[in-house]
Amino acid sequence: MSLPRVALIVVSLDGRAHLERLLASVAELDHPREDLEIIVVDNGSTDGTASWLAESHPGVRVLRLETNEGFARPNNLAAALVPDADFLALLNNDMKVDPGWLREALAGFTEPDVACVATRILNWDGTRVDYAGAGMTFDGFGLQPAYGADAERVRGEPGPVLFACGGAMVIRRQVFLALGGFDEAFFAYFEDVDLGWRLWAAGHRVVYRPEAVVRHVHNGTSARFPSEAKRLLMERNALQMVLKNAEGSDLEAIGTVCTLLTATRAACRGNTAENTFRMGALPRPLESAVGNRPGLAARLRRALATKGFSGLARAATIALVRRALRHLEPGAAPVMEGKVTIPAEAWAGVLALRDLAAMWPDLARRREAVQALRRRPDREILMLMQHPLMAVEGHPAYLAIHQALVAMPAISGRYATDSRPAPMEV
Repeated sequence: MSLPRVALIVVSLDGRAHLERLLASVAELDHPREDLEIIVVDNGSTDGTASWLAESHPGVRVLRLETNEGFARPNNLAAALVPDADFLALLNNDMKVDPGWLREALAGFTEPDVACVATRILNWDGTRVDYAGAGMTFDGFGLQPAYGADAERVRGEPGPVLFACGGAMVIRRQVFLALGGFDEAFFAYFEDVDLGWRLWAAGHRVVYRPEAVVRHVHNGTSARFPSEAKRLLMERNALQMVLKNAEGSDLEAIGTVCTLLTATRAACRGNTAENTFRMGALPRPLESAVGNRPGLAARLRRALATKGFSGLARAATIALVRRALRHLEPGAAPVMEGKVTIPAEAWAGVLALRDLAAMWPDLARRREAVQALRRRPDREILMLMQHPLMAVEGHPAYLAIHQALVAMPAISGRYATDSRPAPMEV
């Protein structure tokens, strides 16, 4: 029986050192070489990647881009080059694959409606988990709940998952193209979460197969960029994903809350003295919200009830660390001569909202395209989110506002499956 044709796509930006290790491991895959085409998208590299590949790996097809075009578009361009491929195997350049990785991933396509297989990702020495299952918050932040867990103890449950990590996944090429591939407006970050949501909404399934294993140098490429650049993309992409993909019945309320939370995160990161912004006895809703926040004892009791003793220990540790950090951090930035200095990551949230305003006409068009392909209602997808009401910021004021907003019936009624409201820093 003939094996499927696979196009293995790697997007690389100044990653020659990573590629040497990755391609050495790809050469050991137990998939027939005649049924495997390797494509490296040289994403505006300046380290001689293209010439090195031509000399050292002449069998590798190189797509040379003049500038860094992110992650979404380069993968889409490569996918269009291989009309005879049955499957696309996507890998980050800072991976190395087990010899059976591709074989085990392909074995996950047991039914025609399985469109995508997520594979297990470990850290470079194989001791910790990078990816062993996935979820998402209702406001669009992708979750990898097992991240950092002991690899010997946490394997992840095989079966349906919301999305496959784009750094190590296999997908049917025709399905990928039919859905428009990755959304190129994302550039990078959460484009794989978005694709997973769209796959499920269009009637397909994504499954996790822990037998297929790769190892990863975390942030091998993204570490070169400043944190505010990554923050802008994460904030912008999370919000546009919800506005584009969420079903229409509660979209107005959900979109409003997600937009308010984006602005709230930016304001909390700004840590700005607010006295000069307040006129006399004008009510201060933020102080009121913080005042209504449960006390430490109540929060620890909740952690014990929902997560057991290990969760209680984690909650207590986080509380102590945050208290210590508050003593080390400088006070709120003062307003001086009508100006204030805020961290770049705070301003990134403001830029994200500005970008969304500029993108709105195109976002509406992309939303129409997503909803036109819908074959499955969101209510059948929500359970895959795992922790939809989790807060993605640990600032006390943010947690208070988040708690108040998610208590609204339009949010709590829709995402009532969540039982772990503990904050997560991203």
